[in-house]
Amino acid sequence: MGWGQSPFFGGDSLLKEQDTNRNTSNGYWIGTYAGDNLYENFRDGSISAGKAATIAEVARGNMALEDAGLKMAKNMPAAQLRSALSLLKQSLEK
Repeated sequence: MGWGQSPFFGGDSLLKEQDTNRNTSNGYWIGTYAGDNLYENFRDGSISAGKAATIAEVARGNMALEDAGLKMAKNMPAAQLRSALSLLKQSLEK
């Protein structure tokens, strides 16, 4: 889901509510980089806005990395998720 397709920018109340105190950073990352599966997991409440934004920010459209992030997100806090995904991304880029 790209920037222009995100319901956040068209009035998605859930994203606006989640982002009220975060300077829209979560909404930006989710709206700009989240793939359909990540977005749906966020929308149905399976993953928090913070974790979804972390995955979207690190993966930046890499669906395999997003899927790995979704699996990891169930068992770790957002800060640890960012570190684990960043390490995985680095290992994939080598």
